[in-house]
Amino acid sequence: MTMAGRRPLCIVIRIPDAALSREELEAALGGPLSRHEPSRDGTSAYAQIDIADDPDEWAAAIDCVQSVGDALRKLSVDGRIGSPILDVAVTFPSSLASTSLKIPAPLAAAAGQVGIGIEVSIYCTSDD
Repeated sequence: MTMAGRRPLCIVIRIPDAALSREELEAALGGPLSRHEPSRDGTSAYAQIDIADDPDEWAAAIDCVQSVGDALRKLSVDGRIGSPILDVAVTFPSSLASTSLKIPAPLAAAAGQVGIGIEVSIYCTSDD
């Protein structure tokens, strides 16, 4: 069993160290945030954009990155947010010794062009 053809559990854009209110950040990005809450240290906020649940999550992620990427880059360069991360969450069945996940090149390119890093979150699951 490989993860090559598997769907991600979810894909989100994480926005750390936001110095903007929810309303200001949504206005700058041109759309709603899924989360906006104080960071652990209380000096800034953590925000998140959930990629729409779509039969083709990869295409939806590309669309989202292309939609908000330039605004995120500008906000990051201006110091109004930290470096955004595209987080791809996947499950990893406990019966596997190893596996791999292929991030589609168009998604990696779209994220890289606007300075969005890519992180893969792996959640071990039972084989049930």
